[in-house]
Amino acid sequence: MAVELKSLGAWKRALEEGGMNEYGVKRGKPLSDRNTKIAIFVLPTLFFYLMFMTLTILPWYTGILLAFALFFGMHHIVTRVLLNKSTYTDSVNSTPYFAGIICGSMVWVLFCWFTRLVQQTQSHSFTHFFFAVTVGLCAYNFFRAVTLDPGTCPKPASDGELKSIIEDLASEGRLNGQTFCIQCMARKPLRSKHCRVCDKCVARSDHHCPWVWNCVGSNNHRQFVLFVSTLVIGIILFDYLTYSSQVLQFPPIQQTSRHLALSQGIFAH
Repeated sequence: MAVELKSLGAWKRALEEGGMNEYGVKRGKPLSDRNTKIAIFVLPTLFFYLMFMTLTILPWYTGILLAFALFFGMHHIVTRVLLNKSTYTDSVNSTPYFAGIICGSMVWVLFCWFTRLVQQTQSHSFTHFFFAVTVGLCAYNFFRAVTLDPGTCPKPASDGELKSIIEDLASEGRLNGQTFCIQCMARKPLRSKHCRVCDKCVARSDHHCPWVWNCVGSNNHRQFVLFVSTLVIGIILFDYLTYSSQVLQFPPIQQTSRHLALSQGIFAH
């Protein structure tokens, strides 16, 4: 039928979304679903360490190329090995891959801040305190945005309840896509939307964010906004501390020359 209707592309995409190969056989995964999610979440932290060490050890012109190669290798392991997909883009949004990238970035930023910036910029105590508070709020709200229920609309518990909902909406003349979800077979409140990634209706739905591995809705919208706000502030503070550490480590040329001239005059005297 797919050949006769000239819809082989749609047929192959349907098989891919169902986790099957071209013969309709279910694709196997090397790990269980739970271990696959854990591995995908932890993998960016490990690969970030390899990328940063590559950039540290090797010259910049070769370190950048190898760092990009390591990032591609991480993406290949996630999509082609752990998820066993035929492409590099499908089904990535439904996994904790992007949330793992955020978590790995936080881990190594904190490591760099604690081991280097705190010691090199001791005069910026207020900035360090503000950065620590910001990172703490960012991590807390990130965790809450990931774990909180975004506001899932309840599904009918029985066929009788479903029949009652349909009859009530039909009698009111409001049985349409705005008040009833065909996928969930449930009544939809105002400003709710069905998420195809999560396969559920979310009240006051904003969007599905792969960076927090969750939908953003009525229950976690505040946490998501606080996470993004503190993330931006933390990046600005970290960049400022990094710049300050470089200025303290490598002072301006004129100041260095003046100090050298003064030292030479003292020794000559």
